[in-house]
Amino acid sequence: MVGEAETHHSLPFVMWCMMLRERSLQIQRQERNQRLALIIFGIALFGVVLFCAMIGWQILAPGPREIAAGAVNTYSVNTPQRFVVPKLAVSAWVRQRRDVSEDVVFVFYDQDGSWRAFLGMDTVTGCFLDWNAAEQLFVASRDPECLGARFTPDGRYLDGGNPAQQQQQMIQLPVETRTNTVVVFDQLFRPNEP
Repeated sequence: MVGEAETHHSLPFVMWCMMLRERSLQIQRQERNQRLALIIFGIALFGVVLFCAMIGWQILAPGPREIAAGAVNTYSVNTPQRFVVPKLAVSAWVRQRRDVSEDVVFVFYDQDGSWRAFLGMDTVTGCFLDWNAAEQLFVASRDPECLGARFTPDGRYLDGGNPAQQQQQMIQLPVETRTNTVVVFDQLFRPNEP
């Protein structure tokens, strides 16, 4: 009889321990789910903050430097105007950039009514270009370091320069007109941008 009474008393204790264990496992699952939810929330919050920072940077960041390139009515069709300007950021794309504090920019008004602007520099040697009106070409000096590279009016490499080096086009810059003023931007031209 004594053994039977002990079994009855120990049964509630075993059930109590099982319930306690089950409750402990349930609490662990809830804590794990809460940690997972907190991690997901943190990642989502980081994504939202990053997105807002990118949008904010685009809104607040200064645009490219603008260069006034004269009045619209001073341009002749297919005759570029040459401007000496303070060193441009886009000139960093030139392979052998010379240590000078200014750059040359050429601005064209085409017979089809479009505008084009180019960095007046040979992209391989870093030599400044001039416009040869007789040949209707941009030309580099025939000095030994400049090698006499020539470029078409639309900035494509024609000939000259070092045959051992891959020649490139002239660097084109975005240009627009505002009222009666031509404005060139210190950034690379991207033809598909509005």
